[in-house]
Amino acid sequence: LVLVCKWSDRAVLIAAVILMLQPLELGKFFYAMMNPDYVPAAGIWRVHSQRMYPFLSQPDFWAMVKSNLWDGQLFSLLWAWGYGRFFQTASLFLLGMLIGRRQLFVNLSEHRAFWMRTLVIGAICFVPLYFITASLPDMIPNKAMLTPMNTVISSFRNFSFMCVLVACFVFLWQQVSAHKVLHGLVPYGKMSLTNYLTQSIIGSFVYFGYGLSLYKVLGTTASFGVGVLLFILQLAFCHWWLKKFKQGPFEGAWRRATWIFSDTHSEKSMHPFTK
Repeated sequence: LVLVCKWSDRAVLIAAVILMLQPLELGKFFYAMMNPDYVPAAGIWRVHSQRMYPFLSQPDFWAMVKSNLWDGQLFSLLWAWGYGRFFQTASLFLLGMLIGRRQLFVNLSEHRAFWMRTLVIGAICFVPLYFITASLPDMIPNKAMLTPMNTVISSFRNFSFMCVLVACFVFLWQQVSAHKVLHGLVPYGKMSLTNYLTQSIIGSFVYFGYGLSLYKVLGTTASFGVGVLLFILQLAFCHWWLKKFKQGPFEGAWRRATWIFSDTHSEKSMHPFTK
């Protein structure tokens, strides 16, 4: 977003569409189609995942940190690159910026037609994309062609379903009875980065070998209960924190770092926890 924040809406939209089309995966598909004997190499991310997982159950905290900083990050990044997440995520960021510029989440009643079109088009597109995804192995027997095309179609399918979910949430938010309940979740959303990071910190301590090692005893139902409890505690913390500060601790630090990097805004000297 720092790189494209000065682009026009038209340029941002074009870039978002190109990225959503998964150009790299389409390139892989057509290359495999023109070279029937082509056999893609196995994803190198598998090597890093195999190296990383043994350290998660061991009690040595620093060994786990070292493994995660190298093999863990490479595993995550290479997997995301190999399965189209880099392009899709970048596209969603650009679309989110456009929604913010057009203020489509502000005065929702004025943009009801937009969200209704989003809901209808998303639903219409999702149904055939869902069945196409399920039928792809029969339609494309060549695995070198199947894998990238599956990534492309799955990306479109997930995006369509996301549009349905967002539109439904927008309409639900406009209902007076639901709005009162959902408004209580606003602080959690305002501190989403803080919640995301602290979930990982607390979750790793609960399950990994350096902490409580509860991966040995907690099943699916119990883990769901842990997740619900953690959510409630985080929500209470968010309400308390935002009564004292304007932003969450990690949100403030990230915003400050962004403006220092871009060097285009007068708020770069603002303390991240200033009211």
